[in-house]
Amino acid sequence: MPRINSNITDLPFLFSINYKTDLKIFTTIRVRLARYFLGKLSSRLKRQRQAKNLDQAGDIGIVYSLLTEEEYAAMGRFVKSLQDKGKKVQVLGYYKGKKAPVYYAPKLAYDLILNSDLDILLRPVSEFSDKFIDYPFDLLIDLSSPEDFPLAFVVELSKASFKVGQGKPGVPGPFDLLIESATPLTVEELIKQVVHYTSTIEFISPPTQVTKTSL
Repeated sequence: MPRINSNITDLPFLFSINYKTDLKIFTTIRVRLARYFLGKLSSRLKRQRQAKNLDQAGDIGIVYSLLTEEEYAAMGRFVKSLQDKGKKVQVLGYYKGKKAPVYYAPKLAYDLILNSDLDILLRPVSEFSDKFIDYPFDLLIDLSSPEDFPLAFVVELSKASFKVGQGKPGVPGPFDLLIESATPLTVEELIKQVVHYTSTIEFISPPTQVTKTSL
């Protein structure tokens, strides 16, 4: 009878490779299914599009990916600068974990989506995320990572009048004002571009198509 030479100590390593591979495939399938159903929901979305620059916007929504303490601090400074100008700002973040990191400080008008707030298709199911989606912001600013589907879901279905964010070249996404860059921008760089374009552009009528700005 043929025999297979193996070392029992190799088995945990082999199992870990299979587990990681299977998990990656499962996650890919989840995201594809989620994007399919999101497209169905998005096609039925009704919102009143109205272009407003940063000065004109009174109610502002911001979404961001909670990745590092430095980026969180940069986003916080941006929010404070808007609040100091009398803007009403609501902030929604996403952190890939069961608990918020130690540097995250809960604040009024700040909410954070955790993995426990997602369904099997990575869609946010918390009450605060539903309220954020349904709120008719004058301006919605997307500072999130394009890879974070839970926030892409929120931005896509948001009833905000005007949506601004970073996209891939040739892929406008849900944005009315698209900031294109050959390479991904850091949060600080993206904030500077958002402030620049939403402060200098004068809107005189509702947008009829996506406005692109390339760096």
